[in-house]
Amino acid sequence: MKREKRKRRWFRYVIQLIVMALIVSSIPMEAIAETMNNGKTVQENKVPSTKQTKKKNEKKQTSDGKPTEVVEERTEHEKVFDNKNGTYTKKVYTEPIHTKKDGKLEEIQPELVEKSSQTIATKTTKLKPTFQKKLEQKEYAAFEVDGHKVTYKLIGAKGEKEQIGPSQVAATYEKNKIWYKNIFPNIDLRTITFNDKIKEDIVLNQYTGHHIFTFQLETTLTPKLQEDGSILMVDDKQKTVFTLPKPFMTDSNVHPESNEAPISEEVKYTLEKQKNNTYNVTVTADPKWLQAPERKYPVYIDPSITMGSFQEAYVSSAYPKSNYSRWVLWDENLQAHTLKVGYFDNRTGYNFAYTKPELSSLNGAIVHEAKFYAYAAWHYYGNNPNEVWLDEVKGDWDYITMNWETKPWSQEIAVANVSRNQWAEFNVTDTVKAWLSGERPNYGFKLHPNGRGQTHWKKFIAAYNGGDTAPHLEITYSYPKPNKPRLSAYSNGIGSGTGHINVNWDAMPGATGYRVGIFDGTDYNYYHVGNTTSWSTKDRKIWPSKDDVNRGRNELHFDELGGEFSTSPSQFYQNNSSKEPGNDKHAYKIKVVAEYPHDELSPESDEEKVFVPLEAPKQPKSHAFTNLTGSQSGYVELNWDQIPGATGYRVIFYNGKNHDVFDVGNVTKWTTQGKKIYPTADELKNGRYQFHTDGKGEELALNPLRLYENAGDFRSDKYWVHIQAYSNIGHAESTYSPDYGIKITEPTDIFGLKDYIASVDVIGGKVNATNGNFVMDESDFTLSGRGPDLRIDRVYNSNSTEQGVLGKGWTSSFDEKVQEQPNGDLHFIHEDRAVDRFEKTGDNSYKAPSGVFLEIKKTDSGYTVTDKD
Repeated sequence: MKREKRKRRWFRYVIQLIVMALIVSSIPMEAIAETMNNGKTVQENKVPSTKQTKKKNEKKQTSDGKPTEVVEERTEHEKVFDNKNGTYTKKVYTEPIHTKKDGKLEEIQPELVEKSSQTIATKTTKLKPTFQKKLEQKEYAAFEVDGHKVTYKLIGAKGEKEQIGPSQVAATYEKNKIWYKNIFPNIDLRTITFNDKIKEDIVLNQYTGHHIFTFQLETTLTPKLQEDGSILMVDDKQKTVFTLPKPFMTDSNVHPESNEAPISEEVKYTLEKQKNNTYNVTVTADPKWLQAPERKYPVYIDPSITMGSFQEAYVSSAYPKSNYSRWVLWDENLQAHTLKVGYFDNRTGYNFAYTKPELSSLNGAIVHEAKFYAYAAWHYYGNNPNEVWLDEVKGDWDYITMNWETKPWSQEIAVANVSRNQWAEFNVTDTVKAWLSGERPNYGFKLHPNGRGQTHWKKFIAAYNGGDTAPHLEITYSYPKPNKPRLSAYSNGIGSGTGHINVNWDAMPGATGYRVGIFDGTDYNYYHVGNTTSWSTKDRKIWPSKDDVNRGRNELHFDELGGEFSTSPSQFYQNNSSKEPGNDKHAYKIKVVAEYPHDELSPESDEEKVFVPLEAPKQPKSHAFTNLTGSQSGYVELNWDQIPGATGYRVIFYNGKNHDVFDVGNVTKWTTQGKKIYPTADELKNGRYQFHTDGKGEELALNPLRLYENAGDFRSDKYWVHIQAYSNIGHAESTYSPDYGIKITEPTDIFGLKDYIASVDVIGGKVNATNGNFVMDESDFTLSGRGPDLRIDRVYNSNSTEQGVLGKGWTSSFDEKVQEQPNGDLHFIHEDRAVDRFEKTGDNSYKAPSGVFLEIKKTDSGYTVTDKD
C-alpha cells in the first residue's frame, strides 16, 4: 500500500507539529528506541491481507546501475539478480545454496562456531549438527532435521588386538572441519560439515591392529540395513530421513598427475538393536587391505551421514557396471566431491560427467543468454589450459543407477579451454531456449574429453560438494509483456450509482498466476487474482463508499470493506491530487501483470481504460392532458430523476415496431405540447407509424391505436415511453428506463381545478383554459383538531348539469365519493368534481396518479382514503 496522502491545512499542521514536539520531548530516548524497533506503523495494521499489493514488486533498487540480488526471489537452488535494464540473471544450481533460517532463505554456511560453553555447531545448514567440545562418556555429536534427531556415541575399537575405549579428548575445529585427535592410539575422528550431509572419517595414521569400530546411535527413527550396504533411517511412514552410505576407505598414495588415490569398498556395516531406541552400528574395514605393503598412511575410513541427493553422476569405462554418484564422489586429496572427466590410464578408463539442472521456474521466460559453468579443481597440465567438451544429453538417465553401459547418447554443443582451479564456461543459450520452449526435453549436460587422452584428464567440483564452486547455469532472461487487458463495464442497475468491470486477458506461457492493477489517480494497486485469465470487480468491495470519498479517502480497499465502483472515479482521483486530462478523469484504468515461479513478475501490460455506463433512469413521472373539447388530441408532460454523469437525455416513444428517439438535452422535464410529433391524419391513412422528429406532425392523438395498427400486430391504448441518459464525457449511454405506459383519457367535462391544468383568474373564481368551465369555491365551515381539519366546502362548476341539494352545478364536501370501474380501477371524485384515477395493481392495492399522495383501501362498508402527506 502506498503512503497515506491527505491534504492538511497549514495551520493545523503547525499546531500538530508543536504538540508532537512537546510529546516527544517528554519521552525517554530508551522508550523511543523501543517503539522504533518493535512497533508497527498504522499503515501496516490497516491492511492485514497478503492477497493484494500496492505495487507489482518490492525489488530493491540501487543508484549505481549494477546488478543486485533480488533476495525476495531466492529459492533453495537459485539466486536472481536484477540487471537494471529490464532483464534478470538467474543462477541455477542442482544442489541447495540457501536454507531456511527464522523463516527466511539464508546463504548456506557450514562453518563451525561455538554454540555454547559445551558445544559447537554449524552457522546455517539444513542438517543441524551439534558437537561436544570434549569427547567424554556420552554422545559426541547429534544430527537433527525437521524434528528428527540422531545422537552418536563412540563405543570402542577392536581387531587383532583387544577392544579399547575412546580417550577423553578435546575437539579442535577450523572452518567446516572438526577433529578429535587420538581418540584411540594413532587414530583420529574427523568430521567435515556440509549443508545436508556430514563427511565423517576414522583416520588411521598407522595400522595399530584395530579395524573394527563401534558406534552407538540413539534415535526415534528406525535404522534399516540395505542390500547395497547402506543404512536407511526411516520414520513412522517409512520415509527416509537420513542415509548412512555404504562406507569405503582410501589411503594417501596420491598419484601426482592423476590426483587419484587407491580406494577400497571392502568396508561394511553391521546393525544391532539395543534397548530404549539405541542401536549399535559397527564399521568393519578389511585388515588385509589396511596391511598391504603399498598402503600409504593416513588411511581414511568413511562412515558418513547424509540427506540430499542431486542430479549428477559420472560413469567410467574401466568399471562399466558401476555407478558413481553422491558420497562416492569424495576426493580426499582435493577435500571435495568431484566429477571425473577424461582418461588418465587403464585404471581410470574414460570418464563422462553428467548433470541435470531444473529449469521449470523459467517457463515462459525470454532467454537472452545462458552459460554453464563447471569448476576444474584438477587438470593434468596444471596451469596450461586445454579443451573440455560439453554435450546436450539426448536421453533420460537416473543418477543412482546409470553406469557406462546404460549411459544415454548425447550431442556436442560447446567447448571450453580450462586449466586447474579455473571455471570452464560454455554458451548454452540455444539449448536452454529449446528446453524452455518445449522443443526438446531437458536431459541435462555431459562433460567429456572428446576422445582425447591423458593430457585432458580433469576433475570438476560436484554439486554434491555445495559451495561457491558448484556447477551452475547463469541465465539472463526477461518475461514478455502481457497484451492489454480487455475490459467491459456494466452499470449495477437503477438507483445504484455504481457499476463493475469485467477484465479478460491473454494467457502467458509459463505464468503461475496474474495480478490486476487498478489505477487510483497516481499509482496502480495490484490484486492477486490467481491462475485465471478473467476477473471481475463485482462483489470485491474494493472502491471506497461515496461518503468515504466525500470525506477525502484516497486509497482503495484491501480489506473487503469497500463497495462497488462508482459511475465516475473523478472525485476519488481528485483526492489523490490527480491531474488526469479531459475525459480520462472519468475513466477507470487497468493493467495486468503475469506471475511466474518464485514471485517473479512480467513487465506491466499497457493500460486499458473503460468508462462505467450510465445507470438506467427510473420510470418517468407524467401528466396527460387533453386539448380543447372536440380536438381529439392531447399532450404529455414527463419528468425524471437526474442520473450521475449524464450530460443529456433522450425521450423514446415506441411506435409499435421500433423506437423513435427525441434528444431533449440536459433537462429532466419535457412535454410533447407544441412538438407536433404525431403523424397527421393523411399520413396515418397512408400507413405511417413513425413519430415525427422534425416537428411536422400533429399533437398526440388521444388513442394511439391507429398508429400501432399501421406498425403491425402491437395493440394498446397507451403511449409507451422510455428515458435514456447519455454522456459526452466518456460514459456509455444507459439502457432504457423500464416500460412506462401513458393513457390520455377520453375528453370529458373536466370539473374542478388541478395544478397541471391551465386556468385563468377571473372575478369570483377561475376559468379552465381547456374547456371554459368557470369554477368558484367557498369554505363554509372549518373545525381544527388533532387530526386533519374538518371542513365543509362548496364548489360551483358552470359546465356541470348535475342537480345537487344546493342547486344546479353546485356540489359540496358531502358529495365526495369513490367509484369502482369495470376494470377494477377506482375513481376518487372530489367535492369540486375533479377526478383522481387510481390504477389497480393487486389485491386491494391501488396506484395513485403522479402528484397525488392519497391511499385508498376497500373495506366491508366502503372505502378509506388516507392522506399520506
